[in-house]
Amino acid sequence: IRLDVDTSYTIAAASRARAALSLRNAADAESLLTVAGVRRSAGDASDLDVDVARISAGRARNTAIADSMTAVAALLDLQQALGLSAAEPAIALGDTLAVPAMDSVGATGVALPVAAAQRDLQSAEQTLALEKRGMWSGLALQAGFENHDPTGGEPGILPTFGLSTPLPLFNRAQGAIPLAAADRERAKVELAAAQRESAALASRARRDLIAARLRVARDRELVATAERVARLSLRAYAEGAYPLTTVLEAQRNARDTLVELIDDLVAANTAAAALRLYAGTTIP
Repeated sequence: IRLDVDTSYTIAAASRARAALSLRNAADAESLLTVAGVRRSAGDASDLDVDVARISAGRARNTAIADSMTAVAALLDLQQALGLSAAEPAIALGDTLAVPAMDSVGATGVALPVAAAQRDLQSAEQTLALEKRGMWSGLALQAGFENHDPTGGEPGILPTFGLSTPLPLFNRAQGAIPLAAADRERAKVELAAAQRESAALASRARRDLIAARLRVARDRELVATAERVARLSLRAYAEGAYPLTTVLEAQRNARDTLVELIDDLVAANTAAAALRLYAGTTIP
């Protein structure tokens, strides 16, 4: 449940970032349409340029609407994972997507699946001990006295003692004890399997986190370059130096690069959540 909530939060944050990016792309497309109309009025652009810019702006608006709806759906999924009503948005995300730090990756604790397997083994051992003690549960020792013989044959106080033993005595619980012992051995095997599986999953999550951090660093450099190219190409188009297709290509490259950055941030945060679960690691 903790992993599902953590992942749902990451998905909701990514959906919000994509929706914000789509709104900005729609605004840029509208600006490009305005520039194309001004250039056509000045005789520097054709009707074809305006039509292409209008199509691009319309598609950008549709994408912005779809991404906004996806962001709302992701937020409702997060509310449902938190046990809240999923009818209407009732919470607001307080964090933005960021790269998880690697400072505490080496500090490992007990993974949740391993801790659960340890509890199962402890329960099986206690059940076995209880079954072993239960084989002597039929023994009973009684002591007392009688002080009134209704027949009158024994005046005074008569001490009484009694000892009861179940028959057979030495082969009681011969079915329950082996069954409890088998459950204990099964719990030991499951604990060993959980330890191996958690170690493998933690190792993979650590590799995924390192790789995602490297991709994010490269993405940020590419985003800065792509956004600069998009701005310069729009300015060059407004001045008549570049064709419209060059501007559209530059804007598409900038948009795709930003989407890749968001996806890699999601991958990094998802790997960090898995590492917290399977390695007991605290990652700020």
